[in-house]
Amino acid sequence: MTVYILLVFAVFNRSLAPTMVLPPELFDAVVDELESDRNALKTCSLVSRVLRPRAQAHLFREISLESPNWCKKFHHIASTSPSLPFVVRSLRLVTFPRQWVSEEPTLPLVLKRMVNLRHLQMFFVEWQSLPSLESALLSLRNLTALTLSNVFFENCLTFFAMLGLIPSMRQLTLRGVFFKGLPLPHGTLSSGTQRVYLHTLRIVSTQYSEDASRNILISFLHPSSPISLTELKDFQITPFLTSDIETVRAVLSASIDSLTHLSLDAFVQSHVVGE
Repeated sequence: MTVYILLVFAVFNRSLAPTMVLPPELFDAVVDELESDRNALKTCSLVSRVLRPRAQAHLFREISLESPNWCKKFHHIASTSPSLPFVVRSLRLVTFPRQWVSEEPTLPLVLKRMVNLRHLQMFFVEWQSLPSLESALLSLRNLTALTLSNVFFENCLTFFAMLGLIPSMRQLTLRGVFFKGLPLPHGTLSSGTQRVYLHTLRIVSTQYSEDASRNILISFLHPSSPISLTELKDFQITPFLTSDIETVRAVLSASIDSLTHLSLDAFVQSHVVGE
């Protein structure tokens, strides 16, 4: 904190400028030390243009959009700081208790500018209410991780088509995936979608009988699936049931040359939006 105070003092005290010239790397290093102190980062962002980019990179590395107001607020901030969306690495999109995303015009505007986004998390989302997200995914070429928690799709083909929009994805976490129609096919799952080579696959089944997460795993193993498990390194399934033995054996067979971590948990831990 002492270094932080001296840094701010050096920035503001113009009389030090002729005799005290600090390299940019030092400013960045000090701001990096404050990454867990949001109040200090906010101060750095406000007091100096020199400190602002690095401070904002920490402040907005992970953001959450949970209502129209949150989305409008971020869009306003991004309008005054055009480079801000570029620093976002992780986005949590929550539509509970209502599907506000289809009615919010600023959402597609901010999504398409998050070109450096690495991890997208969706909670309680109805995919058909997000046509803007489908087009945005095509521009998110750096997206490598996707988490779906209680996400609804029109049918399984829509789900696989969505995965095909993210060929850069290497990590997939399913915590409740539901289909409104058409049972999972086991013959022709995809047509013309890009191949996705997963490195990490985590399946946490919910208590709802309609949760299709486990059946999706079976479909991943079909040759026509857009998902390839040949490069899978980390596989986790919770809860692990005796009925899963054959499926897990097939996953192990598909990833025999790459798998380094296997987790079979018999107990379900509660997962909330804040996790």
